[in-house]
Amino acid sequence: RQSYFQRWAAKRSPRADQVVLQHRTIYVFPSKQGLAFLFTVLLIWILGTNYQNNLILGLSFFLTSLILVSVVHAFKNLLGYTFTPDARQHAAVGELASFAIKISSAYGSAHHGLSLSIDDEDSIRADLIAGKPTQVRLNANARHRGWLKLPRILLKSYFPLGLIRAWAYIDLNHRALIFPRPIA
Repeated sequence: RQSYFQRWAAKRSPRADQVVLQHRTIYVFPSKQGLAFLFTVLLIWILGTNYQNNLILGLSFFLTSLILVSVVHAFKNLLGYTFTPDARQHAAVGELASFAIKISSAYGSAHHGLSLSIDDEDSIRADLIAGKPTQVRLNANARHRGWLKLPRILLKSYFPLGLIRAWAYIDLNHRALIFPRPIA
């Protein structure tokens, strides 16, 4: 059973042959370290206000601006990606089905610290070099024979400082043919 957020996100980015990450498909929220950082900044601000110390207040404002700039950079790190299915694959029941996906960027800048995973299993780390498409392979368990649809991919990044988590869900029309298990 999916949560309300999962159903809402699935409506915002339905399955497609090619997925381009845009403003409405990228989500940004503070990470655990980011929440601890915000709590610390709040304590520093309260101390600066309580003791009327402008240096401490200036430090709290500087740290607040640091996390705000981090939000913009985390968002721009995922903006403009294009995900395209590559070659169709096959596997036998009980094996891992491999899905090849080509990732390219609409912008001329490099993208760092990407993590792609299916169902929160093993994640693949990737960095995109400016102007060069990258191919990644994601694996899914083949439990039944027939066509196996690529499950929803979770793309996340903690770039640049680890304070902000930016993520997106990618639903591609990509599938692999699963054969019956061969008899020895």
